[in-house]
Amino acid sequence: MKIRKAKLSDIKDIAYVQVKSWETTYPGLLPDEVIKSRTVESRTKKLTEFWPDLETSTKRCVLVAETKEGKIVGFVVGGRSFDNNLSYEGEVYSIYIIKEYQNKGLGTTLMKEAVKYLVNLGFKTMIIWVLKGNKQASLFYEKLGGIVKERKMHNIEGKEYPINGFVWEDISNF
Repeated sequence: MKIRKAKLSDIKDIAYVQVKSWETTYPGLLPDEVIKSRTVESRTKKLTEFWPDLETSTKRCVLVAETKEGKIVGFVVGGRSFDNNLSYEGEVYSIYIIKEYQNKGLGTTLMKEAVKYLVNLGFKTMIIWVLKGNKQASLFYEKLGGIVKERKMHNIEGKEYPINGFVWEDISNF
């Protein structure tokens, strides 16, 4: 498996990974219509709008996991924390891996690479937000040393859902 910086030409594949991950991760946590509303086309459009400077930005990193055959099966996005009201400098905004590639160490590898980027920016602390009830992700972040220290509501498709903030107070030895 190769981890590399994402290119603009990867956005549709990244959108595919995100959509497929939502389909396998969020049933029972989010309404079916919310999950089904995420299509590869809609996410490709949204990500293209979010990341016009994908290849040149120094404010965020988007890394993809690519098989030997060149198929993107996971990605991670990180940068400066979006929430200025909290004291955490860095944030992993999202990490998604296609189900068949989960539980093989890929998530840990992606997280470590994202944290390297945050450390290189001079950040010492980090947060990642997880939908409450997402036990698999919560166990994963706990295993990596994250501790739930924050809670808030997050708007998805016009409805509020509780999310937990997993925090690392020192990412220098992640």
